[in-house]
Amino acid sequence: MEFSRLFRIYQEHVENQIEGWFYNHDILLFWLIDFIQKQGGFRGDTCELGVYKGKSAIALGLLARADETVFCFDAFHEVPQAVAEANILRCCPELGKRLVCIAGDLRHLEGPPGMIERGGLRFLHLDAVHDHPSVLNDLNNFTPLLTGHGVAVLDDCFDPEWPGVPTAMAEFCLSPEGRHIRPFAASRAKMYLCARHMVRTYQRCIVTSGLIRDMSLERVLDGSVLRCFTNWPAPPETLLAQLDEG
Repeated sequence: MEFSRLFRIYQEHVENQIEGWFYNHDILLFWLIDFIQKQGGFRGDTCELGVYKGKSAIALGLLARADETVFCFDAFHEVPQAVAEANILRCCPELGKRLVCIAGDLRHLEGPPGMIERGGLRFLHLDAVHDHPSVLNDLNNFTPLLTGHGVAVLDDCFDPEWPGVPTAMAEFCLSPEGRHIRPFAASRAKMYLCARHMVRTYQRCIVTSGLIRDMSLERVLDGSVLRCFTNWPAPPETLLAQLDEG
């Protein structure tokens, strides 16, 4: 799917009709990560934790290949499951039975869910309960399901209302379970993470795409994160040189 079509669907059928929090910067980054994965031949299902009314899950549905499943986990206590499913399928009618919604409290999950194959996810969006223990539990339970080329997206990593999100990310990345995972890019709302060996690949692809003009590199943990849509941008050639230097 071309980005222009994805953006038009959101503008015409989602933005003013489905309540939620999914902004243009991340619509672009979701599309770009998906494009990079498809260009690289990276396959796998997609998954979202914390669906609400389905606003961001629609992007996963629109971008899914014909043989890929979209898994959606939520307690569905704020919005009935049927409402979220109807919103997603209205915009993604071709999904059909490939949309799998699972109701339950993720805070009680003590390991990766069995309905998803380990190493079976290429894209994971974590947007469920935002306190430190819950985010850490979600990271521990769901990142083992990522493929070696998969991406995990952590919502509200920079919102002062949710200080537990970045602290949980840091604890996870410094733990034995998460030492192979590192953040590689940041929007104004979300942090994008992948396996260490893929960090430079995703960063270089984002820079050379030319789709995001305002970017810079920031030291985070023991690596660098590509700050997207920053107020202090660096020229693309400078960014590429910095990536080459390590």
